[in-house]
Amino acid sequence: MQTTESVAKRALCIGLMAMRAQAENGISYEEGEESEHFRQFGAGLLKWAERFEISRLLSAAELELHNQPLGEWEYGTIFETFWRIEALKALLWSIGLIEEMPSYFAVGNPNAAYSLVPINQPPEEFLGKAKLRSEDVIKAERHQAQFLNWRARTEVLRLQGVAPPPGDSYEATVRRALHGIEQEGINVDHDGVDLLIDGQRLIDLEGETKGDIASICYERQLALEWVCADEADWDQTKCNT
Repeated sequence: MQTTESVAKRALCIGLMAMRAQAENGISYEEGEESEHFRQFGAGLLKWAERFEISRLLSAAELELHNQPLGEWEYGTIFETFWRIEALKALLWSIGLIEEMPSYFAVGNPNAAYSLVPINQPPEEFLGKAKLRSEDVIKAERHQAQFLNWRARTEVLRLQGVAPPPGDSYEATVRRALHGIEQEGINVDHDGVDLLIDGQRLIDLEGETKGDIASICYERQLALEWVCADEADWDQTKCNT
């Protein structure tokens, strides 16, 4: 299990990388004054990271991206790193800076999480406010995230045309998984057939919405797996479902 300090410092790193992705996106895909605004924002992030030695806390993979000049991230890197906002939410929840875990089914307003990261400010007050939740509470939330990520991944596999085991179906697999799920401590809305999201089965949602949910659930589980791990290497953290 990670310590309060290690989780809080990881949140600083994840916040830095997620906001860098926003800056890179603006630099590359906006024009004129708007693009320049994002370049200045990105430059401010780099100065903050160096002044307060946040860059020294980055993982090897993060540091490689961090050291690239502004405006040179590829689209795939921007897209993938943008979703780190969802890992950030889980980390902030783990250290009590977010009272309730945000929804796994909606992106929401990213600024609500970003505003908690002390960009351009000394990190000491942020680190001092952090207090790691109990191991039982965090592991219970991880269990929830594991299940939701599993359901999102099964839907992705179904849409990709990956065949289920002979004699089985994705629908039957989901029904079996939902049976008695409450006894496992997993609290989700469902009708015994599928998860219900605002009264609609996950399988019936629009493709883009499913993609968002898959990204959210993956990032939340990834962060919680790292918090619960004894190893500190973020780059080696796995999301087994």
